[in-house]
Amino acid sequence: MLGNDQEVDDVLQDAYLRVWQGLPGLRDRGAVLAWICRIVRNVAADRIRQHKRSRARRDSSAELAALLEARASELPGPEDRLAWAEQCAAIAAAVSELRPKHRVVLLLREVDDMSYEQIGVALGIPIGTVESRLYRARHQVAAKLRNAAERDNEEAA
Repeated sequence: MLGNDQEVDDVLQDAYLRVWQGLPGLRDRGAVLAWICRIVRNVAADRIRQHKRSRARRDSSAELAALLEARASELPGPEDRLAWAEQCAAIAAAVSELRPKHRVVLLLREVDDMSYEQIGVALGIPIGTVESRLYRARHQVAAKLRNAAERDNEEAA
């Protein structure tokens, strides 16, 4: 979401500082992970607003594709690797077209492996909202991938 590793490092540094400063006032020690996630989210949102989202969508798509590719298991041959790279690029493109509120929930669940409860606390939304946004995000990505596959099949014919 931030565009590059330097931005991520800056956000994390600011978030660590806010966590350290706010730690004495933390009431529920059991919710510390969600509290930290919320702080990181807020710092990142502030940073994004400062930059007015001037980065191109293809940057975020390329980063997501790289992330998906990095998490993938080793594929045996070059054809399989090319097919995997094309699938990653298609998924990244579909995800980048989602509305931010849907994209964030999808990435927190599928990439960061957060529970619905953790996502709800981190974003300050009810679990039902997490579920509906995740449902919409998954179905929108699936529809975009189906449409892209149909276009590719038509072009190949």
